[in-house]
Amino acid sequence: MTNSQQVEIEGFKAADHGFGYSVGIRSTPSDLMLFYHHLLNGGGEVVSSERLREMFTPQIAIDEKASYALGWAVTTLPSSLGQIGLNPRDVDVMPIIAPPSEYENVKVVFHSGAGQGALHSVILLPDPDLDVVILVMSNALAKTDVADWVSQCILEEVLNVEKEKKTDFCAYAEMAVKECDRWNKALEAELMTCRNNAEKPEYINLDEYVGIYWDKRKCFKIEIYLRKNKQGKEELHWLLQGLESERFSLECWQKDLFSWWLPRDEQAKRGRWTGKDQEAEFWKIKFTRDENEKIASLVWAHDSGVPAVEYFRI
Repeated sequence: MTNSQQVEIEGFKAADHGFGYSVGIRSTPSDLMLFYHHLLNGGGEVVSSERLREMFTPQIAIDEKASYALGWAVTTLPSSLGQIGLNPRDVDVMPIIAPPSEYENVKVVFHSGAGQGALHSVILLPDPDLDVVILVMSNALAKTDVADWVSQCILEEVLNVEKEKKTDFCAYAEMAVKECDRWNKALEAELMTCRNNAEKPEYINLDEYVGIYWDKRKCFKIEIYLRKNKQGKEELHWLLQGLESERFSLECWQKDLFSWWLPRDEQAKRGRWTGKDQEAEFWKIKFTRDENEKIASLVWAHDSGVPAVEYFRI
């Protein structure tokens, strides 16, 4: 929380009823370490050596040194890391890991991610003289990607980076937190301006929006229904994938335009990461009507990096 208060977050229902990672695979830190060591040693019984080479082969350039492979990012030292994580959005430039000369041009394979109330980072050094796995798993959702900073800090220790070349990761984390706060305040101001300038109808029939909506491929479902609040007034809610744990109230801003925005701390209590891929449009839902003026679909921009998706009412 903004006031440093800790809030317990309900465990994520990974792979239950539609949400999940990696086709629903569940694991433990010890199993992950075993899996990563297999990757460092030719794949073992986990993956063929041919497939492993393909996994770690650069496919798309991220910057001058790092590339995106198949699910992994790869680079050679000296280089910055964390390009596929959350921190690059909140600092001007990521730090360069500058090892001693004996470790220059060493290949680094890394990955990071986030879940409900969790952050993680893994760094692999497939060099035969190193054979190192750095795995950092955090069960907290901070204003910066702590797991990424910690894993890079450990990497500098593993590589014996000279004292004068070591990175002040605390300073980088503080910089990221300030940018996170600035961005959230700017987002709130933009949304509130939109809300205040909207022409909210004097009367709106919330019942006409109730229903089940699917994308074209029927991969993602949104359920919308009415529910009474503490004051006994009916409110519109939507459930992502129909999950009660992913239920959020909808506020009407103007005809057929609703918002599900919550202040950053309220989102954090729900285990939601707030980042720059969730711009103002992410928090708006626009309903469309057919030729008979009946609600036909809703349009939601779930990621600023891709076009908005239309979900059709069934």
